[in-house]
Amino acid sequence: MRDDVRKQEKGGVVYLVRAANYDRVKAGYWTSTTKRLRSRYATAYGFDLDLYRYPTSHPRLLEKAFMDAFDSRRISGELFRAEFLDEYRNYLRERSDARREEVILRSSEHDPEQNPKRASS
Repeated sequence: MRDDVRKQEKGGVVYLVRAANYDRVKAGYWTSTTKRLRSRYATAYGFDLDLYRYPTSHPRLLEKAFMDAFDSRRISGELFRAEFLDEYRNYLRERSDARREEVILRSSEHDPEQNPKRASS
C-alpha cells in the first residue's frame, strides 16, 4: 500500500456476513459505525444472518490480504464459498489488531441456544 493511502486510512474493521438462506460469505471493510454496518445487512438480508467484525488500523490492507489469501475460494467479487467460513474467521481473528472477533449479529439458524428445534436435529 502506498504511504499516502496508508496515512489517509483512519482504521475500521474487516467484516464477514452470511445470511442463513445464502450459501455465500460476503467479505469487506468498513470505516463507519457498527450500527450502520448492522443496519446495512439487516436491511438487505433480514436479521437471520451472521455478521462478524475484526478491528484493524488498516482495513483496506487487511481486506486485500484476505482476498488474496482466499482467492481460490472466491465465487465472484467479494463473495466466497460459505463452507470455509471457519477458516475465514480464524484468518481474520489472527490478523486483527486486537486478535479478536466481534459477533455483531448471530443467526438463530446457526445458534442452537436461540433455535432449540435446530439443536435437536
